[in-house]
Amino acid sequence: MTEEIDHAIAGDVKTIAPAARFIKTPAKVGKAVPKLGQYNREVLEQLGNDQEIFASLIVGEAVISPYLPKDQGAHVDRGPE
Repeated sequence: MTEEIDHAIAGDVKTIAPAARFIKTPAKVGKAVPKLGQYNREVLEQLGNDQEIFASLIVGEAVISPYLPKDQGAHVDRGPE
């Protein structure tokens, strides 16, 4: 048994449906996995960091932000290929 979920990059993705079937509380597949760096800002804010610290971490390439162009921190340098 499979279900399709929408992924921001991959489009529709088939995944395994929950095996258990309940009448009163039906199980369903939630969301697709997040994009790399998608929740960095939220996590850092919950830890008490502000926008200035987040921006400095992006500039220093300590974290990435998928919302910025590649030349502004939205890439991951994987080294020579």
